[in-house]
Amino acid sequence: MAKKYYWFKMPKGYYGRHDIKMIKRRLGTEALHCYNKVILESIDHEGMLRFSEDIPYTTQTLAEAIDAEYELFDKLFDLLKEHKMIEVLDDGTVCVPFVLGRIGSESEGAERVREYRKKQKPLQCNNIVQECNTEIEIEIEKDKKIFIENSSEFQLSLLLQSLILKNNPNARKQNLQTWAGHIDKMIRLDKRTHEQIEQIIKFSQTDPFWQSNILSTKKLREKFDTLWLQKDGKKNQNKKVLGQFKERDIKESDIEDLYFDPFKELKKEET
Repeated sequence: MAKKYYWFKMPKGYYGRHDIKMIKRRLGTEALHCYNKVILESIDHEGMLRFSEDIPYTTQTLAEAIDAEYELFDKLFDLLKEHKMIEVLDDGTVCVPFVLGRIGSESEGAERVREYRKKQKPLQCNNIVQECNTEIEIEIEKDKKIFIENSSEFQLSLLLQSLILKNNPNARKQNLQTWAGHIDKMIRLDKRTHEQIEQIIKFSQTDPFWQSNILSTKKLREKFDTLWLQKDGKKNQNKKVLGQFKERDIKESDIEDLYFDPFKELKKEET
């Protein structure tokens, strides 16, 4: 498996920043080293730290991961949270905002190709198919978006999660940043509007069948067209039934006769 190298774009005035000076002034140079280790630990995870896919870090396990003294790191962690230098997401993921947008990466193969091309003249090609031994490696780097809490993507994800929890209080809370990414694709690529997505979310969590099947924004995106058709189908069906009642000019007393109320019948017998 090819190795992959990461780099971090450190600003020139990093140690002159007020927040960096604050860490050093309040907790000392060792605490600043700990913060730098947290940054380095998060680089190959795009600024997001977890102990494993299923288990988030605690302050103790994160201190152990960067080989830091626990009492000092515990104080540092509180200070970083207080000043928004780290954020703990709903699922326990530790986010390091300073890292976002400052990460680059390159595999061994890409590095070899890049160095080789520096030494060679540009290759002129024609339309003739030729055999060659050139190793071509293309890497597409995409910055992972971070969605703020008042964004449409985050709010729609939060709406789906709240309705799922309303139906099942024991449901596991998910990473809303990941969910917001799927909502972003629905808006940006699928051309869905905020209102359309909101309607489908509400429909999916009130329908007896779909509320147990739509448990993520990824699944919501996959089944969007089906959900939309069913939503409109049920709406039209309700209109049709209502129209039939209006056409027949049914009175309230007639409607009552359509239903059997055992409690009402019991009262009649008692009297």
